[in-house]
Formats: sequence, C-alpha cells, structure tokens
Amino acid sequence: MEKITERVKTLATSYGAGVVGIVTTEMLTGGPPSTDLTYVLPNAKSAVSFAVALDQQFIEPWFNKQSHEAHFRNNIQANVVASGISLELANYNPKRVSIGSADIEHSLPGRIKKRTL
Repeated sequence: MEKITERVKTLATSYGAGVVGIVTTEMLTGGPPSTDLTYVLPNAKSAVSFAVALDQQFIEPWFNKQSHEAHFRNNIQANVVASGISLELANYNPKRVSIGSADIEHSLPGRIKKRTL
C-alpha cells in the first residue's frame, strides 16, 4: 500500500501540487460530519488531499485593493491546475499490466480498456 501512496503523491506533485496528503476513514473518525467520506462515496476507504499555491506577488495588491485582475487570473490558473491534477488522480490506475505491445488497464469491474503503446 505504501508504494501506491508514494506513486499518487509523486503524480500529484509532478503535475503542480505543492503538498499532498492521504487520509483513511479511520484517521477521520470523530471529525465533523463534513469529514465523512462515505457520505458521497459509500465504499470510500481513503481520500487524497492536495494544495496548489497561489502566486504570492498578487495577493498583497489584491488585499490593498490596487489590483484585482492579476489575483483573479492567478486564481483561475491555480484552479485549472488543481482540476487537471484531480482528473489525473481519478484516472490513475495502479492495477495496470503490460502484455506484449498493449497496455491493459482494469479500470472498472467488468470493463477492460486497451491502449496501444
């Protein structure tokens, strides 16, 4: 399990996450209702959390009401990066096997996706 955890963390940081953490449902026990992973995903056993940093040079001018546009654009950019990381993590499948020149992914039970290399 540790190997998969490290792969997921490496994947997220390589796409631009500043920090990455993984929690299990046991680690969240006793927290507020918003930490109940099974509320949305009944079979969830863990969750990946990550942060994408905003450019610090745009924050102070935003607070001082000097420039809103630069911070606004930076926010959009950070959200695009975060969305891309989320998509990559959602599509990540450690149960991939190579057979000859084909790469086979067992993405969903009963479905096999074939990709040519």
